[in-house]
Amino acid sequence: MDKLEFIEMGTLHDILVVNGLSNLLKRIINIDELKEQIIYMPRKTSLTCSNFFKSLELNESDFKNIRNISYSTMIEIVKDTECIGLMTKEYIKNELETKQVMELQTSFQISPIEYGIYVNKDNKFKELSQLIKLIEN
Repeated sequence: MDKLEFIEMGTLHDILVVNGLSNLLKRIINIDELKEQIIYMPRKTSLTCSNFFKSLELNESDFKNIRNISYSTMIEIVKDTECIGLMTKEYIKNELETKQVMELQTSFQISPIEYGIYVNKDNKFKELSQLIKLIEN
């Protein structure tokens, strides 16, 4: 690992969303209240799910009703029903801007996720060096 360097390219923010008419928007939701809700999430192996459980220091079994589905299906269900969706904010920018879904206010934080690339510190390829400089700027 000494020969590898991580170059951060950005950060993703996972959030909980509901429809604009949801009763849940009227207050700040705590973890105990969240555990009782219907929550739609991406597939169990996704980074979004594992980051959510790790951030809250909980497991899926701590929640009453979690359902794993695709993002496109989740958006449609959340827009039309009283439920919560766990989604990456940067992936649903349009839906948030047009208020098709709204971010749920919580008493806890979901850790952001850094993304980037690993490169060999001993790199001798000019093209890779140019790409790294481009990414860093």
